[in-house]
Amino acid sequence: MRLTCVWDQAPAVFLAKNPVLTSFASGKATSLVVDIGGQGTCVTAVHDGYALTKSSVRTPLGGELLTDLMLKSLEKQ
Repeated sequence: MRLTCVWDQAPAVFLAKNPVLTSFASGKATSLVVDIGGQGTCVTAVHDGYALTKSSVRTPLGGELLTDLMLKSLEKQ
């Protein structure tokens, strides 16, 4: 990751974790964010714009594994 800071053009910089940004994008400051990706699933609680990292849970069960399981189930039928 490369962060270039141009102070002349940007009056402010806001850094946040993905679950917080996802929560704000849905119009909520407090939410439970479930992120299902290709390699894994992450569940994070967000309270008043802060990600509660101790409540964050990550599992390797993701989209690719779920797709493979569904294909095997359909092939049996």
